[in-house]
Amino acid sequence: MISTQTLFEGYLLSDKTIVCDWKKFERSGVIFIVGLSASGKSTLGKLMSYHHRIGYVDLDDLDDEIINYHEEKLNVEELPDYYFYNEDGMKKFYETMNILVKDKIKRDKHLVIEGIGIAKMFEYNLGKQILKNNSVIFLGTSMLRSALRGIPRNIGMGSTVKGAATMFTLGNREIKNQIHEFKKWRLNVPNTNVRPFNIHSLVPND
Repeated sequence: MISTQTLFEGYLLSDKTIVCDWKKFERSGVIFIVGLSASGKSTLGKLMSYHHRIGYVDLDDLDDEIINYHEEKLNVEELPDYYFYNEDGMKKFYETMNILVKDKIKRDKHLVIEGIGIAKMFEYNLGKQILKNNSVIFLGTSMLRSALRGIPRNIGMGSTVKGAATMFTLGNREIKNQIHEFKKWRLNVPNTNVRPFNIHSLVPND
């Protein structure tokens, strides 16, 4: 049962967008952005990349690299269609994503990294040290606003209205729970500094 408070705060009204440990970004040059589907992660990530003159990584763009990694590992030309479509396969997928993220940080040094995969890696107990040692922006976009942006996008990609709405709503509900658990953990990291983040000025509010 969803409480009235939860309904209004997370589903209908947007939460505050916050940043954890901004000072770490100023020192390391690495920052993560996490939020619901169609919450504005890519837009904010590209703006941050341009404004701060750092690299940009959309975790969705790593799919081909992850597939190639496993094809080379297994010495096959093409993975079976079902390879990642079970619990063990999903874990392998996000383990590889974690490896690639670490490699990109080591190589490029200064990066903004955005994607739902951040919360998925956390769910599989991956990358916690990196996520603890660097800044994280949590976008506060509500489920309603996310749906209003995302469902038309899915329709444009060929889904029916009903199919797009059903898939988007069910998927986003699961994502919301994963982000909630990740956010709860990150906010409880000792000595974490939390500030409201201004998505227009691209820095925390004073």
